[in-house]
Amino acid sequence: MEAPRSCQQMAFSILRGCAKGMTNNELTIKENELVGRCLYEAANGEYFPSWEFDTLIGADRAAVRRVASSWLTDQRISDAELGVTLSVLNNLLGYPHGREAELERAIGAQVSEVKSLFARLDG
Repeated sequence: MEAPRSCQQMAFSILRGCAKGMTNNELTIKENELVGRCLYEAANGEYFPSWEFDTLIGADRAAVRRVASSWLTDQRISDAELGVTLSVLNNLLGYPHGREAELERAIGAQVSEVKSLFARLDG
């Protein structure tokens, strides 16, 4: 697995993605559902310590839950939602939580699929 990106790289990536103005309908239904499941798992699973969650993700667990629920209902992803989404996906892929098998079972997809989706959203 690749090393996690630096905060500076992540911030640039988020800003670039926000400028893109991504909309939910640019993704398939399956991709939207996968994003929602990843966000839900990040907010409710044990992948990140509670004391570190807000710092790692840039939002608290309640905010990530709201973003997860909005992925299938909103036509346009806000800058803040995209930023939280990219941060969650990046940390699920790069943070050394050691729970890849558990994550794959919970989201019903391989980590490689999440990596591809992250690359697509990251533009």
